[in-house]
Amino acid sequence: MLFSTFTMEKTLLYYKGGEFLAHKGWHHRRMYHKGDYALILCIKGPIYLQIGDQRYTLNAHEDDMTEKVKASTSKKRQIFLPRYFKLADYEEATILIHQILSIHNELSFIEERDYLVSALLIQLYKSYFNRPDANEDSSRINSLKEWIRANMSSTLTVAEIADRSHLNPDYLTRLFKQCTGLTTLQYLNHVKIEVATLLLIRTDMSIKQIADNSYFNDPKVFMRRFKSATGLSPTEYRKSYNLIHLNNPHVDPQIPIPKRIADSIDYNPENGDIPE
Repeated sequence: MLFSTFTMEKTLLYYKGGEFLAHKGWHHRRMYHKGDYALILCIKGPIYLQIGDQRYTLNAHEDDMTEKVKASTSKKRQIFLPRYFKLADYEEATILIHQILSIHNELSFIEERDYLVSALLIQLYKSYFNRPDANEDSSRINSLKEWIRANMSSTLTVAEIADRSHLNPDYLTRLFKQCTGLTTLQYLNHVKIEVATLLLIRTDMSIKQIADNSYFNDPKVFMRRFKSATGLSPTEYRKSYNLIHLNNPHVDPQIPIPKRIADSIDYNPENGDIPE
């Protein structure tokens, strides 16, 4: 398996990005990259990619990191990612990508997108290397996490989860805390807030509809817990992350290379055009 190496001594440089939708039968024009990466998160697939002579098929919730950068020789603060893999917790990556794409008020002295892109790669690294392993407790909790997601409801309780796992509720909570850093109840709320966040940035549902579909019985309780978890009300959160560049098979606008990126590389073809 091919891996890409990233040195986190400084933030990565964000160039451009957006959300793309295409229908069957459409082919992207050939692209050329030198000294950069293309990160693709597949929401609904399949997507058929060819990188050089290698062909890949991405399905829903799979991530592709097209490698075009030589691995760093530094051994400090490095992370490694395979060229493509399936995300176990794609919701967190989806939310972070939306945050990156929605930033529109860049400050002259700080590039927020660069920091968020670095955070995204760290999150992907953790997602890949924290996959279920042979540890019995970790495997049991990972199985329970999947069961919780499949059986989530507004009435699901810690007692029901403990009964499903044949464990004492207090012991289950200690085990959850040990493996995830969250108690069982905190994890339940975390999943609900994740669902709400995705609905806020991916749909036009009303706040009440989102509360209902996020397994909250009371919209007021939902709004209180959402603000406690994110620091923003649901409405504020939606307004903060709703300006995303949308691309399609017919529109491919030329986006100027930021000066800080142009200054750091010797050549970067406009919009990935094949050099003559």
